[in-house]
Amino acid sequence: MLVGNANLFADLQTGAGYTAAAQREWVGRACIDFIGQYQPNEGCVDRILATVPAIGGRAWIDLVSSDEVLLSPAAPAELRAHFEGSWIPAGPIGTFGYQRYLRSPSARLAGRVTATTGDVIALDASAGSGGPAFGGKPFESYVVTTGQAGGSLVLRVPYWPGLQATIGGKGLPVTAVEGTLTSVALPPALDRATVRVEFRPIGERILLPCFAVAILLIGLAAVACGPRSGAEVAPEPDAGQGS
Repeated sequence: MLVGNANLFADLQTGAGYTAAAQREWVGRACIDFIGQYQPNEGCVDRILATVPAIGGRAWIDLVSSDEVLLSPAAPAELRAHFEGSWIPAGPIGTFGYQRYLRSPSARLAGRVTATTGDVIALDASAGSGGPAFGGKPFESYVVTTGQAGGSLVLRVPYWPGLQATIGGKGLPVTAVEGTLTSVALPPALDRATVRVEFRPIGERILLPCFAVAILLIGLAAVACGPRSGAEVAPEPDAGQGS
């Protein structure tokens, strides 16, 4: 996140309420309102139920949802039918008629990983994974094993410029799934390697270099405008008439 209007250069859009700044593709695909709820506007249901061929044909709503979903009584019939057919109904919750649905245990993955592609053999979340993102500090950490074909982890995290992933300090490709979710490419033949994901926005990366350049320019300006030394021209003697 950058400060103020600089967010616009990081592919953010302005909003209101709880979503003052949100990832453009995520908000547009889900038609999220100012408090973060999905809206049943025309076309929104079709977009959120659309499948993603690159991730095994799974629906977007399954990829972006946590393992527990609360469905409003005003939810569109198509959305309700989707959860009734592929999730586990867990009964009503609260006094407002919301229905609770749980992801099938066989479909649950570690941490914020919502899907894997390729040849990912084993996956575990490391201790401390899943917290908020601070610049320069990993907020996701997974122990992975891959086969000879490699693979990828798809995270339930909106893609932002500045997301980075490493194994042993070596960078991994981080891309966006259709501009929305974060995907981390994994090399082949990993044996319980630790993948760390951190967020280093451009504002953080350019801050120190900008300070260094500013200090250099101030120093050069001081030298250029400082006192100059050199031979002074002696004034000519008074040429006035003598008495």
